[in-house]
Amino acid sequence: MGQIPGTSLSAYEQIRNRYMELAGIRGFDVSPKDRGYIMELLSYDIDIEKALSWLEECFAEFNPKHSRDKINSFGYCLPKILDHHFAEKEADKNGQKVYQYRRRDGRSASKGKSVEQAYRELEEARRAWGG
Repeated sequence: MGQIPGTSLSAYEQIRNRYMELAGIRGFDVSPKDRGYIMELLSYDIDIEKALSWLEECFAEFNPKHSRDKINSFGYCLPKILDHHFAEKEADKNGQKVYQYRRRDGRSASKGKSVEQAYRELEEARRAWGG
């Protein structure tokens, strides 16, 4: 998008390119609908490295039901990335740290607190305080 050759890619381009690569989309751009989803993601001011990591995790954890089942839209990944972002943000606000250790093959390791565990603890705390 009007970048000078040799400069780094914009956040939009980095996310778009990685999504296209993971989804096997050929061509130069994503659909207008996916473009809107990526722009919505960028409006949350999420760290680009984390967003890319969570995008990859979304594809890694996708469990196809049959041979033709695949992720067809960035709209599938957006809520999953936002869930991670807000869980991390909430944990940081409460003085907790959500650690995301990865094994050599990229899958989650059992070290640290999982996002699910952080959600459970936050929900318990919310109930305890009458929320």
